[in-house]
Amino acid sequence: MKIADGIHWVGSGCAGLSAEGDCHVYLIEGRDALALVDCGKAKDPALILKNVREDGLDPARIRYCFLTHSHFDHAGGCESLRGMGVSIVGSPIADDILRAGARDYYRLDPEDPQLRPWCETPLSRVDVPVAHGQTFDLGGMKVQAFLTPGHSPDSVSFVLTRQSDGTRHAFTGDAVFYRGMISVLAPPFSDLIGFREGLSPLAGLDIQGLFPGHLMWVLKGGQRHIDIAREAFAHGQMPVQKPFS
Repeated sequence: MKIADGIHWVGSGCAGLSAEGDCHVYLIEGRDALALVDCGKAKDPALILKNVREDGLDPARIRYCFLTHSHFDHAGGCESLRGMGVSIVGSPIADDILRAGARDYYRLDPEDPQLRPWCETPLSRVDVPVAHGQTFDLGGMKVQAFLTPGHSPDSVSFVLTRQSDGTRHAFTGDAVFYRGMISVLAPPFSDLIGFREGLSPLAGLDIQGLFPGHLMWVLKGGQRHIDIAREAFAHGQMPVQKPFS
């Protein structure tokens, strides 16, 4: 489903676009290549790729999957995509987590039913561990990675600049949502202390579209939503916690 110039919404479990439990999955359409943002929970992202085809695009042109973080609902399809020749782009910490598995990295109890989805995420790896500020050119679409830890130690936000007019859109995963909501999980997953500093790279970017991993996305005025969270932290207050997926 095309939702903005060069941006498609191709996966979401809660919206029925793809497998149950999938986060929102987006596709960026450049002249030279396509790129996914996250790849959902399902080990086989077949429904996501089906949506790409139904939008008239060829999945064989997908060069990258920009991984906002390695939580199970965002990273389940990584290894399948790698088998297609797609390069996974993410934090160096995400590489550590995907290689070790969340169970071992976070020392989780696999018998706990609440933690089982984390423990069952397929092992994988990051092919391109990003440095803060690193850019990728898809042809008319420049994507810049910003390390934004807080929700998770490996959270990365990807800012898309449309080179024809300079318009910027942000894919923030679970770092920040519309109305400035954030998602803080119990330790060891989130770092509330690090959240304030983690959101600082998103200041002053004049973001228009805000495309998070859950809840609503917005097409204009996205910077305002980011700034609500930043200003709450700056005043010693807790931003509103995301209430549901």
